[in-house]
Amino acid sequence: MATAVTSTSDAAEIPGPIPCAYPPAKPPAHVYDTIITIAVGPDNAKKKFKIYRGLLCHFSSYFDRMLNGSFKECGSTYLRLKDIDAETFNVFYYWLNSGVVDCMDNAAQFHWTKAMTVYVFADFHQASIFKNAVLDSLYRFWVAERQVRVGVTEFLYTNTSEGDGMRKLIVDILITTGGFRKCDKARLFNCHK
Repeated sequence: MATAVTSTSDAAEIPGPIPCAYPPAKPPAHVYDTIITIAVGPDNAKKKFKIYRGLLCHFSSYFDRMLNGSFKECGSTYLRLKDIDAETFNVFYYWLNSGVVDCMDNAAQFHWTKAMTVYVFADFHQASIFKNAVLDSLYRFWVAERQVRVGVTEFLYTNTSEGDGMRKLIVDILITTGGFRKCDKARLFNCHK
């Protein structure tokens, strides 16, 4: 007797990665050199991360200039980053070691605020490959779930520059889904700067 098979063509699937301007490449072997300690967060809640110095510098121009330039941290095996949230840095650290951007919360739900904070971290620290991985992760989540949290846009616009890719993506998503149908058209065009 034959068993009926249900169609899964209507099920939401997360599409594969979208090609971007900074395709990730496997880092060269020489970046796995000296292990340094990075203490992240305020003094009363700092968390320490052990990381390969060369790997960090390979993926972030900011840290490369800090550790290999003329700054006082040059040659150091210890960095103190008081102004960075440990949870945000942990997403970067996890991505450096696994290639996976994990912006999920404890309940296995996509966390929009975390994603935006991580994106701004990547932008500020000039980690372009990571920044694009975060953008790609957010886009794949949106394709699968068709949800966007508009409340994070103020943070995004305050902490990024005009023409930023995430700004454009959020505006495009909201326009595509009809979230701005009742808004003033001139205001929409000004948002996309």
